[in-house]
Order: sequence, then C-alpha cells, then structure tokens
Amino acid sequence: MKVCCLEFVAVAILMQTLAFAQQPKNNQSFSFSLAFEKGSISNSVYENECFGFSLPIPAGWQLHNPSDSIEMQAQHTSPASLVLLAMDKMADGGFVSKMAVNAYESKAFAPSVEQFVANAVQGQIGTDPEHREASKDASIVEYAGKSFSRSGYKQTRSGDSLYIGFVYTKFRDFYVGLTVMAKTVEQIKESENSLQQISFGDDNPNPKCVMREANFGANRSARAHLSKEDARSLLIKPTQPDYPDIAKRARVQGHVLLHGIIDKNGDIRDLTLISGHPMLAPSAIKAVRQWKYKPYLLDGQPVEVETEIDVIFSLSGG
Repeated sequence: MKVCCLEFVAVAILMQTLAFAQQPKNNQSFSFSLAFEKGSISNSVYENECFGFSLPIPAGWQLHNPSDSIEMQAQHTSPASLVLLAMDKMADGGFVSKMAVNAYESKAFAPSVEQFVANAVQGQIGTDPEHREASKDASIVEYAGKSFSRSGYKQTRSGDSLYIGFVYTKFRDFYVGLTVMAKTVEQIKESENSLQQISFGDDNPNPKCVMREANFGANRSARAHLSKEDARSLLIKPTQPDYPDIAKRARVQGHVLLHGIIDKNGDIRDLTLISGHPMLAPSAIKAVRQWKYKPYLLDGQPVEVETEIDVIFSLSGG
C-alpha cells in the first residue's frame, strides 16, 4: 500500500540523515558536568548550557525517546555531530512530521552555514537522484534575531511525496538547527517555525565545555586508520544483510558506505552512514553492527580501528 511504503521510506531516510535517539543520564560514560552532550528538559523547555540556547517543545510534539529524567544525553552521529532532540508529531496513529534538533562542528563540515545546508541537500539528492529533487524555496530566514539558512528536497515514490527540510544557523562555532520531514510543504514550514521560540545566549564558546566523544577512552589517540581492504582482512564473523523486499521490488541495488570504529576487542563501537540508498542503509547498518573482527595490534597492543565499510546489494546475487 502507498501509505505503508511512504512511512517505510520516511523511517529509512531518517536513519540515513539522523540518529534519532536520546538517552537519560544513567550512563556511566556521561560524567562531565559541562559537556555538549548534556541538555535538560524542564517545563517542556529544552536547554543546553554549552550550546547556549533553549527551545520549548512545540505543542502536539512528543520526544522520540521520552525519559523520566530531566537530563538528556545527546547522541553522536559522528565525532563532530550530535542529535540533541528528536520529536514526532502523529495524527490518527500515523506519521505527520518528524523533527530533530542537531549540532555540527562547523570546522568539520563547511566554511559557511549556507554551504553546509546546500551540501546536506545535494548529498541526499545524490544518493537517489531518480526520486529526489531540490525544493525551490532555499532562502535566509530570521528566528530569534539570527539568520538561518534553509533549503530542502522532495522525494517522490509511487505517487507519494515526502519533504525534507534543513534550517541552520552558526552559533558558538557550531551549525545548530533543525532537520525536518513531513508529507506536505505546509507541515515542513510549520515545523521550522518552531524556531520562532528559540532563545540564544551570547555567541561566545564556553571553554570549559567538552565534547564527550572527543575524550572517550584513555587510548583514543591510539587508533589505527585502515583502508577498507585492510580492515576487511581482519573480519572473522560477517553477518550478511537482509535484502529488503521493498528494495527488490523497486529494483534498487548498489553500495552502502559506512564509517566505522572498531574497538580493541574487534567489535563495532560506532557506525556513521556516508552514502547509500535509504531502502538499503538500515539493513546494512543492522548487519554490520553484528560483525566481529580480529583485534588489530599496534606495537603489540590492541588498538581501535577507524575505517570505511562497504556493503554491496546486488540483485544478481554476485
């Protein structure tokens, strides 16, 4: 059915562009009093001291992963990017809109917020140009006295459409803003307009704030960077991904490229999607998370490995 297909693709795209998750502060690794990952929700208002802004949860929206704790730990989608909040808007038990508040270290992504947003749109279109096209409403908008760059794209499959929007500003050396998804342009604009309630502090980074991911583990500096081929030679327990039926029916095939961190025991510690079709990416990620590698030795000691992982889906079975 069209609606079922639409919602499946919605979830797949979100897995590609976002890591929709938060965790309450009951994780032992979350120990810094001033960490960018540390936010709080009180009286339906999200605040983050390190990023220096607060944002009310819009009426009718629900946190993707609600918590009994008022302290929320952001989720890394890469060492330089965070999902601070993820929210859903539902009606009659179905998907209406999805929205994530994200932060990206500016120096790691693009020289300007305009280029950052343009890259986000073009990167997504590039993974499925047959079904995606840029929207015609790229513009500069103002919220809370700050200029935001906005753009997006439209995806059409089997007569159904999804709209994905990006609206970001540069603040405290981060690109901060929203990635939203909805079934209509009007719903996209309504979601983006929640930024009318955002409140910023001063634009001076707090030198006491730390990025937990950048300080995770005593031996983080001892990390080997291996090619895809060299890392593959260490793989001792691959798990083959399931080929989604919907992808087969649509004759979708190709590569899913992931950035992976393999810990000292040979287990996958972190995965970030680089490129790949949204119908294939979730299955690839699920399978790779189960892979087991032979520990890589550096000077006789096991160390973390950073590499790219290529998962191939072929309708020919080759």
